Amino acid sequence: MTDDAGEQDDMFRSQVDLHDREFALIGSIVAHWGALEHEIFIQTANTYAEGDTQVSPLPSAMRNNTSFTAVLDLWKRRVVDKADAAVKPILLKQIDAIDALSDYRNALVHGMWHWTPEHPGEIITSRVVKGKYLSVRFPPDALADFAERVQTIYTRVRYPRGVEDFAAEYAADGGGLRVSRRGFDTLFGDGSPVNGDFG
Repeated sequence: MTDDAGEQDDMFRSQVDLHDREFALIGSIVAHWGALEHEIFIQTANTYAEGDTQVSPLPSAMRNNTSFTAVLDLWKRRVVDKADAAVKPILLKQIDAIDALSDYRNALVHGMWHWTPEHPGEIITSRVVKGKYLSVRFPPDALADFAERVQTIYTRVRYPRGVEDFAAEYAADGGGLRVSRRGFDTLFGDGSPVNGDFG
C-alpha cells in the first residue's frame, strides 16, 4: 500500500493508544460478537428452509442483514419462542445478556479510545450518536469480563444443551477430525499460512 506520493513510509505509523492486552481483548470481543451474530442469523435463516432445495421468501432483515436487532427479533420469534421447555429459558437469558451488552459493544466498535493519566488503568471510548456525545469507561479487567461474557453467550446460543449439543454437531459432521486455526498452526509450525508476521 502506498501513499499519495507513491512512496511507502514504514517508519511512520500512527498508533491507537492501547496496550497489546487491550488490543487482544477487543479483538476477542469483536470476533466472538461477529460469530454470535452469524450463529443467530444462520439459526433464523434455517427456519425459512422448506426441504433441501426450497426456501420460503425471506424478510428484509434476512435479505440485507444490516440490523442485528431486527434479526434478533426474528430469532426470538422463530427459534427461541418455539424451542423446547429445556432450551427456551436458556436462550431467553441470552437475549437479555445481548441486550445488556449491546451498548457496550457499540461503544467498543464505533468509539475512539483514550485514557487519562489520572486513571491509567481505565480506558474510555467516546463517540457522537444522534447529536449526543457519549463516553463509556472500561475500568481494569472490564474488557476481560466483557470478552468472557460474549464468548459465553455465543457458546450458549450455539450449544444451549452444552456438551450434548456439541456432541450432536460433531456426530452430524461425521465425527471426523476438525482442526482449529490454532491447531493447524501448531501442526504445521513455520510452514503454516496462519503463522504470519503480525508485527
